[in-house]
Amino acid sequence: MSFKDAAKTVRAFVAGEEKMKYGHFMVWDKADDKALILRLERVEGKTLKDLADQRLLVTAEFRAASGGRYLLDFVLDGTTPSGLSVEGITVYRKLGQAPRYQWKEDNGLWQKSAKP
Repeated sequence: MSFKDAAKTVRAFVAGEEKMKYGHFMVWDKADDKALILRLERVEGKTLKDLADQRLLVTAEFRAASGGRYLLDFVLDGTTPSGLSVEGITVYRKLGQAPRYQWKEDNGLWQKSAKP
């Protein structure tokens, strides 16, 4: 699996959501208890992070309609490029603020941990 495959999956997922929601990509921000209306700016990095159970982690940067920027983590599931799907999305942080959680590597696999 390559970073390009994962980035393509994230872009396609966001585009599909925008089509269903009148041009908007929306996620619920649990920390601020509000809906975010977002536009994809870019998929971050050049490498994938391996999670357990053949899942992958990819981070993407979004611009909010309200003017802020957010980093969202996408957890992808699948064993082939054509079989990748988005399994979960979480708000990692609003740019300019501290991350809401951390990722720690253990024996080549990344695991979510509590705030730093």
